[in-house]
Amino acid sequence: IIQWLSEDQKTWYKQHHTAKRIHDRLKSEEKCDASYSVVQRFVKEYRAEEVSRANQELIWDPGTAQVDFGEADFLEGGMLIRKKYLTVSFPHSNDSFSQVFGGENAECVCQGLKDIFQYIGGVPHLLIFDNATGVGRKVGESIRLAELFSKFRAHYGFGIRFCNPDSGHEKGNVEKKVGYTRANLFVPVPKVDDFGTYNIKLLDAHHIKASESHYKKGRLIRELFEEDQTALLSLPRLEFNVCRYEWVKADGYGKVCLEGVCCRIKM
Repeated sequence: IIQWLSEDQKTWYKQHHTAKRIHDRLKSEEKCDASYSVVQRFVKEYRAEEVSRANQELIWDPGTAQVDFGEADFLEGGMLIRKKYLTVSFPHSNDSFSQVFGGENAECVCQGLKDIFQYIGGVPHLLIFDNATGVGRKVGESIRLAELFSKFRAHYGFGIRFCNPDSGHEKGNVEKKVGYTRANLFVPVPKVDDFGTYNIKLLDAHHIKASESHYKKGRLIRELFEEDQTALLSLPRLEFNVCRYEWVKADGYGKVCLEGVCCRIKM
């Protein structure tokens, strides 16, 4: 039964075994005469134990951060636009920082991380990413990073780790922070004229949560974040230039297309 339930983790959830299907297979394939109630009780207890294990809170060292994207609506120039926001959380202190962008590619990740690093005065020694983030992917045992992010990582010297499949507890802190940011900072829908200015003010918004006590440790979040800051790596002497260079051919009107977006070159 455990083998079958484990194999379910690799398949679509709508095709997972029910207790009834397991009982039928036991009778037909294993010639087992266990009653359905016994099988049903075992499956229920096993799944409850697996859920409990997946929800266990991990112990995080100071200076370790988790990174993820969320999305929210904003009023820009009178138009309702849905944008992405990068959130970096520190599980040790439960503090977090966010920046709003138009997408979630490597450029957005690098710019957001750069701005947050400069704001907090250092670099986390380890960043944990979701496998779907625009910086790269974990394929089997190897990690394929976007070229820009690979250079960014080398410049700042931090380590990275991608979450394992079906292991939401590995980045549960940042997922909660993504929801907290949307509910507390983006309601009602913000009216934004300039996102550069808005993002600067958004970094200061972390003081609201930092003045509260940690939900479990009973200490102020800002005191715990000081321990995070003590464990940070130093900022490099030179800033990283977040940009990508590509050779493109313009048409007769002086227009080029990048990632499906066409624009005119200014001479």
